[in-house]
Amino acid sequence: MKNTFLNIVLIILLIACKNTPDTTVSKVVTPKEKSTPVNHQQTKDTAKQKTAIEKTFDNKLSQLEEFKKYSDVGWHTIIDQTNEKELNNKYSNFALHTLETIEKIREGVSRRKGVKYIVMVNGNKIVNYTEIDYTNIPKGSQYYIDGIQYKGKIDKELVAFAKSWDEDEEEIITEIYKVYRADKETGKILEIPTDGVTIIADYWRP
Repeated sequence: MKNTFLNIVLIILLIACKNTPDTTVSKVVTPKEKSTPVNHQQTKDTAKQKTAIEKTFDNKLSQLEEFKKYSDVGWHTIIDQTNEKELNNKYSNFALHTLETIEKIREGVSRRKGVKYIVMVNGNKIVNYTEIDYTNIPKGSQYYIDGIQYKGKIDKELVAFAKSWDEDEEEIITEIYKVYRADKETGKILEIPTDGVTIIADYWRP
């Protein structure tokens, strides 16, 4: 009888536990969001490179603090001077300057080590500039500022690194390593694919 009574009590307790609502609040665990690592060195460099934008200069870009270590070896227009519309629109004073790294060997003797920056200007004001990335540009390559064609048509906004030309070779250069476009409308200098780009080697000659 005693065992029967204990069994009844045990059954009642089990039923009571089963019917008791679970008041425990379930916590929804969300994975921690991954933060994108910041390349502080790159951020610093980029900011430093862009401090010259909208600055003005007198004769040489090397007068500016950002470019004083480099030699301003010249400039060329990036408008089509045979096109009357371009000669009279707001881009008529746009040009590209070339800054080169010069290594001093000894007093009075120096050596040109290649293009460091190409700089887009509007008159005497800097619009934008970019540092040349020499990845995939072989040593001994030549920097061309004129005679560059895109799909067979001269494009004054393009500059290119390509095979160095010899007078005994074909006039049209097809071995192109890197091309940059100085886009007047956006004010940006961008690397573009080499597809469709060729160079008339002696285009500048009379």
